Amino acid sequence: MDEYGAWEHFAATGRVEDYLLYREVKNSTAKPQDGIMEDAYEIQYGRSDTDGTDNKGK
Repeated sequence: MDEYGAWEHFAATGRVEDYLLYREVKNSTAKPQDGIMEDAYEIQYGRSDTDGTDNKGK
């Protein structure tokens, strides 16, 4: 099923399961964009690297 077909199916039924299927189809066809994960880490942690620290508790 393509993104349009999944949306039409959800629009016809209004079921949560069908919306989740639509989102799955939409996300599987989306092209990854450079910097998306780094941006998410910057928002969540205030920095682009999430390696943590080597001196835990020292």
